[in-house]
Amino acid sequence: MARAMVVEQMIHAGFSFTTIAQILNRNVASIRHLRKLAYDYLSISRAYRLATAQATLLNKDVEPICI
Repeated sequence: MARAMVVEQMIHAGFSFTTIAQILNRNVASIRHLRKLAYDYLSISRAYRLATAQATLLNKDVEPICI
C-alpha cells in the first residue's frame, strides 16, 4: 500500500511514469500496476483513503523538482 500511495502522490505532483520508475528503481509496467492498485485501494480501503487524504494535505505545496 505504501508504494501505491507514493506512486499516486508522485503522479498527482506531475511526475511522469518513466521518472517515477527511475526514482523507485522499478520498470514502467510495475508503476502502472501500482497506480491501478492505488485506485483499487481507494474504493475498498477506508484506511487507505484517510492516509491518502492526509498525504495530499501535507504535500499540497510541494512542487516537483526537475532532475
